[in-house]
Amino acid sequence: MNKKIKIITYITNFVPELGFLTDQKKNFVAISHPSAELAAQKLLNHEEGDYLSGYIKIIDDDQVIVSEKEWTGELLETWADLSYIVLDRASEKKYPIELLDNPTTLYLVKEEEGYFFEIEKVTMENNKEFIQSSVVDTEKLLEAISVSYKEFLTFCTERAVTFSAESLLHSSVQTIKCLQDKRA
Repeated sequence: MNKKIKIITYITNFVPELGFLTDQKKNFVAISHPSAELAAQKLLNHEEGDYLSGYIKIIDDDQVIVSEKEWTGELLETWADLSYIVLDRASEKKYPIELLDNPTTLYLVKEEEGYFFEIEKVTMENNKEFIQSSVVDTEKLLEAISVSYKEFLTFCTERAVTFSAESLLHSSVQTIKCLQDKRA
């Protein structure tokens, strides 16, 4: 299990009522992309500063585990669930990870040697389909979540991106401070 885990946050770049939010003709842009700030601000303006949609791509040893199919209507909520796993030191057997407005359900499930992601989808016939990733080393996963969560919150707080007072941004900033204090 000497694998590298990579987590990348993507911002929604297409809203049906508005079309593409930037000159990029992609549905999502990574927060590292120069157009991400513009996409985020237009999206927040459209959502009255409350919700920033997108997805969190999780790659384990070059295999995509979580992709844009697991989009969320609120990245701060999804990141809050992931950060809780770190704060809790991955002590529980199963963690639900919120994908707001997405019918897909995402879980992180403990196995002897680590955790695996379980994706529960509802098929057209209304049956449930389960997809499981390979097992990911717990410490490497917690480290990847911590680093990527900090990158995302840095994007949200240090760019010209304006959230409403009702958004989850303020509690997320407190959470990242708790994570940093635990690591110190």
